[in-house]
Amino acid sequence: MTSEDERLFGLLAYFPLGFIGGIVVYFIKSESGFCRFHARQSIVLGLVLIGVYIILSVLGAIFVKIPFLGWLVWLLLGVGWLVVAIAGTALYLYLAIKAFLGEKTEIPILSRYI
Repeated sequence: MTSEDERLFGLLAYFPLGFIGGIVVYFIKSESGFCRFHARQSIVLGLVLIGVYIILSVLGAIFVKIPFLGWLVWLLLGVGWLVVAIAGTALYLYLAIKAFLGEKTEIPILSRYI
């Protein structure tokens, strides 16, 4: 059973500012396995999302140089960027709620890297 303090820090690992909260919680509550788990998961998820944003931005910058087709691809990548942003925010919110409820919810693919 996790204490109320651990659950609060588990929630704070996901907010504010995504993985930055995870870094802060990782160093403040390093003795708690529950807090360390959520902090590491928040950090890994944040780094993956930043990587996806960088890839989409670079592809958009490359394809925008192609006449007509480039603008279409750039527009689709912009929609993709928006979808990733909304999905990432929803996932952070879901994981924060689960942490506050005292549950360890693993992200299937990312849990290997935590």
